[in-house]
Amino acid sequence: MKRLLFLISVFLMAPKILTAKINVLEPWLPGQDIAVGEQYSYEPEVSFIAGEYFYELPARFTYSASPDLEVGARWGIKMVREEAGINDLLLGLKYRIIEKTEHGPGIAGEAAVSLPTGDFRKNLGTGAASLLMHWVLEQNISPVNAYLGLGVQLNSENDDEVTYGNVFSYHAGAEYVYGEFYNFYGEIKGFNHAWTKISGTKTIEPYQELYFSPGMLFKWDDNIHFSSAFLIGLTEESNDLGFILSVKF
Repeated sequence: MKRLLFLISVFLMAPKILTAKINVLEPWLPGQDIAVGEQYSYEPEVSFIAGEYFYELPARFTYSASPDLEVGARWGIKMVREEAGINDLLLGLKYRIIEKTEHGPGIAGEAAVSLPTGDFRKNLGTGAASLLMHWVLEQNISPVNAYLGLGVQLNSENDDEVTYGNVFSYHAGAEYVYGEFYNFYGEIKGFNHAWTKISGTKTIEPYQELYFSPGMLFKWDDNIHFSSAFLIGLTEESNDLGFILSVKF
């Protein structure tokens, strides 16, 4: 009991992370972050995401375990058409390989595991465990910060012998810092879905989601930041219009 109370007290006294995040936990957020927060610091964040056929209210938590390592989780509530419930649980980490400087790019690797806590029969998850891997790169190119991310999601077969298609994802964009309170973003986000299989037989053909996403960040104070972005579909398989609003506190 004394050890538990000690750990709780250490957590409560830990400083908050001001800017860092694990990008693979929320691909819809504007921008990208390669930084790692101060060791033993943490960051809670909640979002509202709206698409053509769904709404989602996820919460994320990030903890800086070392000067180059962050760990975190994402979990929440999702509604697809008339069905609602919890979605799949994501557990992830980010390791900074090269720190960004004025003269050179920063590079980080990320990984996550998706656990099947959502009901896939209601389109709230995949019904099976998935592995996500992600690489991010950033470089200052005055007057903007340019960034690139490449990732893959590998899905396994669920109890109904359905294997959702693996997803290759990418994004590229730029961030412009305006004064002390505003950051503006413009980026392209893509998600290439492979064949979905039932009992090993290919059933749903590959398709591509592609979005143009303008967004912004507003810093209310040192602790509270608001992020928002639109996602404008560029292919037939994409949602026509999506929206995300996120609050970090």
